[in-house]
Amino acid sequence: TIESCTGKQWYQRRVRGIIINLLFCIFEYINTHVQMFLLLVLTLLPIVGALDYPFWPKQFKWSSAGNVPGYDCVAIIETADPHTWDDNRFCWEKGTKSPGFRWSSAGAIRGMKCTKILETADPHTWDDNYLCVPNDSPYNFQWSSAG
Repeated sequence: TIESCTGKQWYQRRVRGIIINLLFCIFEYINTHVQMFLLLVLTLLPIVGALDYPFWPKQFKWSSAGNVPGYDCVAIIETADPHTWDDNRFCWEKGTKSPGFRWSSAGAIRGMKCTKILETADPHTWDDNYLCVPNDSPYNFQWSSAG
């Protein structure tokens, strides 16, 4: 008790108690705010991750002459078409997250979001071609051969 302490002992105990209480309060403050920060990060992580994807349309290019320097590409090929469809590419800027594009000239790819690419003016089996993206992709493409 305070009565049993000399002035110096009382002061040392009092200061120690204040420091311990202060450290406890600081720990509780940090703990609470770290939890809130982690919750915020976990909430925003999917949104922030989407920012790594290439920005449409600025960071995309179409090429009818093969790969584009500075870009990663998916080949757009219709093997049944006798014309020069073997060098067409749909590309996105390097350094961005791969959008996970896959091309199919034989129907939609199971387990992916696919957009049918139909060219009614071309008779060479352009009725079963699809550009596909992963189900969690931020892209939702639409296709029109009429512009």
